[in-house]
Amino acid sequence: MTDQASPAFQSVLQPQQARLPWYSGGWQALLALILMLAVSEFILHQQRQQYDNEQRQELLVSMGQLRTLIDTELNSNLYLASGLVSYLRAQNGQYDNDTLEPWIRGLQQQGKYIRNIGIAPDNRISYVYPLKGNEQAIGLFYPNIPNQWPSVARAIRQQRAILSGPVPLRQGGQGLIFRAPVFLADGHYWGIVSTVLDADAVQESLRQAAAQLHISYALRNLDEDEHPQLSNNTGLLDSTAVSNDIIAAGTRWRLLVAPRDGTPVLDQRLGYGLAITVSLLTALLLLNLCRAYRRQTLILQALAESQQRFAGAFETAPQGMALLSPQGQLMECNTTLCQLLGQSANSLGGQSLLELTHPLDQPVSKQMLHALRKGQQRNYQQEKRYRRANGDWIDVWESAALVNCASGADYLILQIQDLTEFKRMERIKSDFIATISHELRTPLTAIVGALDLVRAGVVGDAPAQLTTMLDIAHDNSQRLSQLIDDLLDMDKLRRGQMRFELRPQQLQPLLESAITLNQSLLKEFPVQFQLLNHTDVEVEVDSQRLLQVIGNYLSNAAKFSPAQGVIEIESETYRHRVRVKVRDFGPGVPASFHAHIFQQFSQADSSSRRQQGGTGLGLAICKELIRHMGGDVGFDSIEGLGACFWFELPILSRNEPETPQQHQGATAS
Repeated sequence: MTDQASPAFQSVLQPQQARLPWYSGGWQALLALILMLAVSEFILHQQRQQYDNEQRQELLVSMGQLRTLIDTELNSNLYLASGLVSYLRAQNGQYDNDTLEPWIRGLQQQGKYIRNIGIAPDNRISYVYPLKGNEQAIGLFYPNIPNQWPSVARAIRQQRAILSGPVPLRQGGQGLIFRAPVFLADGHYWGIVSTVLDADAVQESLRQAAAQLHISYALRNLDEDEHPQLSNNTGLLDSTAVSNDIIAAGTRWRLLVAPRDGTPVLDQRLGYGLAITVSLLTALLLLNLCRAYRRQTLILQALAESQQRFAGAFETAPQGMALLSPQGQLMECNTTLCQLLGQSANSLGGQSLLELTHPLDQPVSKQMLHALRKGQQRNYQQEKRYRRANGDWIDVWESAALVNCASGADYLILQIQDLTEFKRMERIKSDFIATISHELRTPLTAIVGALDLVRAGVVGDAPAQLTTMLDIAHDNSQRLSQLIDDLLDMDKLRRGQMRFELRPQQLQPLLESAITLNQSLLKEFPVQFQLLNHTDVEVEVDSQRLLQVIGNYLSNAAKFSPAQGVIEIESETYRHRVRVKVRDFGPGVPASFHAHIFQQFSQADSSSRRQQGGTGLGLAICKELIRHMGGDVGFDSIEGLGACFWFELPILSRNEPETPQQHQGATAS
């Protein structure tokens, strides 16, 4: 950094000290009184406006917290019902009460406010849990219930779950009813699943939260005006209330929030200020001026100290730091960045950030800078390459953030971390793994070949005990061979040496081929493959690599599915992409493992006693293969309710409408 900081740097780190006006005497008593009354009224008016603005901001913050609680309290309970809908859909509408009751009992125990869950095939309630206290509901036919049929019919018509209420319940109290229509795989409407929430308990939870936030609230169902509102203040319609329309559990709600204790009466302060005597008004005014001046001085001193500490941290930071203009010109650089780039601060000053950026990284950098200038984002992070003074390129991790200065100008604070050593260690690790994998392949191939010859009886019949040992050795050698293949695939992907033969192909035949090629899994695991729908889109892929991805998804689903479980393969088309989903109904993915599932060597159970084998590389390879084909991967899972792994690909052309059409699925067993 230069000895004389630039004006821009000073505007960020050293704003000018504010000076407060000081009023002196010499005025006549009457004029002083009039002036002080006018100043008092002006100050109180400003305070009133400031208070109103602060109060509104506080209400907006409180509303956000209450809105989050509403989303959590409603969605977290009602999302459990989606598992029951998926179960009925997977079972083609067939269910057994004895089998279903333990699962539904578990759903009710997980749901904080669930009072009962009912199943109504053909709109007639045939099952309710718990039955005790709900016996009258058995046999009820929704079309014959005037106060419930409209919302049921709307859910069926719109083919989505709808939350209605609050409504009075025959068992007593208020209830929120979540009705989810069940459509089978062929698109046929089967019936309705209803989940009744305790509206009184929900309202009590919201009331306690509102009490902690010191606010009053009202929550009104906009889709069903005939129902009463959830509220701790039925008259919450005055001008102090702040409202916001939200969507929770598929239903539109209007949330109104107002301060519980009302607005402090600033007019009383003004009236009191106008009534005080000249001497008291003068004393209070002088006292307030002195306090304000002292408070402002302390604030400015603290700000100056903070800015000095920032300036020192900027210069002595172990990573490179720079101050940029919104257009991307370097204005200030610390010593670390100068050493990293091999240039002085004077030579770097005025250079464009893009001049130092590798040509292949410039498009992304331009896009990021444009987004910052337009206010579309406040910061970004990316890996890129910088040019040193000697012409070499170095790998760095760049972080940038937009800073608003007191002068009104905007600047960018840049942090640069040198990745040279990190990249070197990564290369060493990768080269070591690749070398070991190549060296193991030759002897392992010989071992596998020898085992196959012995097991085939070429050297004579082996005793039963020896046959068992040979089978174990063969299985483990195959597993080791798969591990080596995965390691070599990852090495090829990292080095960019894996070849991809991308060409336009219809997606549906590839899905059908994947099921056919993985029939061997059905012999090892007692599961079924079910292709739910037909998609007629064309994608540009390497067919062998895509089949490898689908095969890995099917293999993982088979390993973790329960006996006689169904594995669903489904595709959904959107405007410009298609998503292929592989869903199982096993134990799901632990929440603590979600962030690591597509990383290399990651396994939810990495202990020596884990039940399912694997290298921990399959999903990482799938992610890289799909990305090389222009797509993306992901998954959705609730622990205990199964998992759905998916990948998306760009669509080249389609012969079907925007909305996916469901067809009767084919089942492999």
